[in-house]
Amino acid sequence: MRFSLDHPTLRLAIVSAGPVRCELSPPELVERMNAAALLVRRDPSASSAAVRAAIRDVLRVGGFKPAGRGKPASEFLHAVACEQGLPIVNNLVDINNLVSLRTALPISMFDAEKLGTPVVIRFGRPGESYVFNVSGQRMDVNGIPVVFRAMSDEPVGNAVKDSMLAKVGPETRNVLAVVYGSRKLDDGLLEGTARDLQALLAEFASAQDCAWSIRPDSLTEVMLMAGGAGGTVHARRTTMCTDFSYKGVRNIVSAEIMEELATGEHRIADRCTGLGKKLNSYSDWQPSGPQAGPSVKTAAGVSRSVHA
Repeated sequence: MRFSLDHPTLRLAIVSAGPVRCELSPPELVERMNAAALLVRRDPSASSAAVRAAIRDVLRVGGFKPAGRGKPASEFLHAVACEQGLPIVNNLVDINNLVSLRTALPISMFDAEKLGTPVVIRFGRPGESYVFNVSGQRMDVNGIPVVFRAMSDEPVGNAVKDSMLAKVGPETRNVLAVVYGSRKLDDGLLEGTARDLQALLAEFASAQDCAWSIRPDSLTEVMLMAGGAGGTVHARRTTMCTDFSYKGVRNIVSAEIMEELATGEHRIADRCTGLGKKLNSYSDWQPSGPQAGPSVKTAAGVSRSVHA
């Protein structure tokens, strides 16, 4: 997945799973859905106002207005659950809705084969839209962070509504879910949401191989996002990790996310708080050689597993 936007607060959990079965939800999953809906019906205010406000702020950054029909999908889901309970669709959609209702975070779940690779996250541009339901209604995605199929540059989903192009169905064998979060929220919420999706996909969709990651996770990805405002930054998938140093501070960053940084005076904001200082230019970073291993050490010095 590649970021091509400058966004101060967007944070995503990426969950991949497969092979999966798409089928009617079993009674135990339906029971959990009903229980979750009952909780919000009993106390609609129990859903976190802070989470709702943070997600709306994420969507406003590019000029999108998250109100009315443009509200985050999680808010629509909460309203439906309060009125009539969660709809039963299929196990994959139902897992998605259950976790979204519990956390108040919007989630897109895609058929991984329909989505293709590489996947790009960028702001929608003027004139870009997609059909989001069987009735043929379209959503204008200008100004909102959107998931795109890079090969065809087609928008396929966002935190409000997803395109029909990559929705899950009976033929789905592998899924990729995108959970939309915010840096204003506790890290544990996004990580917990990813773990819940992973566990439920294994339990109720027979997923044998599940992985999740938080993006942007490393300082380098923050730099990549900031480069979208004016610099030229390229990202491509590789299979190794590369050791970079910044003025004596060593950080292992995943070359699955980044292959090269453009040099030049591209100032980025002090979102790079892990180093406790501003970075004045990408040219301060110099590669010091390849490193093997499946881990990424962030600017804060915490090692985390990397999932492609």
